[in-house]
Amino acid sequence: VPSTDLYGLGATIVYLLTHSKPTEFLQDDGKIDFRTSINVSQQMTDWLEIMLEPNVGDRFESASQSLAALKGDLKVTSRKNPPIRQPSFSKIAMSKTKNQISFTIPHNKGEPGDLNNRLILLYISLFLIALIFPSVNASSELSLSNDLIIRLILSIPVITAQSYFSFNYLFSTFGVTEVKIGQENFDLTYNLFGLKRKISGETKDITNAKIGYNILSGYSEEEQYGSRSVVARCFIVEGIRAKQFGRYIKRVEKEWLIEEINNFLGKLIDH
Repeated sequence: VPSTDLYGLGATIVYLLTHSKPTEFLQDDGKIDFRTSINVSQQMTDWLEIMLEPNVGDRFESASQSLAALKGDLKVTSRKNPPIRQPSFSKIAMSKTKNQISFTIPHNKGEPGDLNNRLILLYISLFLIALIFPSVNASSELSLSNDLIIRLILSIPVITAQSYFSFNYLFSTFGVTEVKIGQENFDLTYNLFGLKRKISGETKDITNAKIGYNILSGYSEEEQYGSRSVVARCFIVEGIRAKQFGRYIKRVEKEWLIEEINNFLGKLIDH
């Protein structure tokens, strides 16, 4: 049929653009996933994707229709949003079977703006107070022991703040988060130098997975590039509760993780 020739033309164009055989990009559903391997306009990419639809009925009906779309006389859009692929720089390890999906997520300090400015201000203020507190001298009514006690008391919040930031820095740099979702249960394990904290739940209670600043907020472009200093997390949502992870990875990694998890959950429901 004519659309067979259109498919052949589309495959040839993929070869010319990538210098690789189209079969190297072939997915389980029969689609040729070439988007991340070419550098052309969005219109051209959408046009080429329609040319390469596995289902004959989803391709252009004729060469003249295809040419009109290529020239811009006929508006075309992708029939389906392309799947999000794992970024090439990502060191996240994924294991996926029919009944389970798991991720091992090494941290990389995440995105800019990950420090809480109010806590930093508190830390600096308390540190300055401890520095300028009047020391004991000959005319002072305070004894050396009393002065030491006061300084120790003042140093408690400073040490607490310092410990908080130190732990966050270590966890953001050397920590590893493990996410495992099976048919029955799911686990989140936070690991730092062998010290582990594990949180578990039942898979049937999961509503969905999402990216947000908290369980109530979504993840919009406005918030993403706004003036907010807090960094978005990944959430596994259970009704009004949520378990968070993924603070210390890049935004594109979060988007890929969430899509993989939601796709897996969707297949569990279908089965």
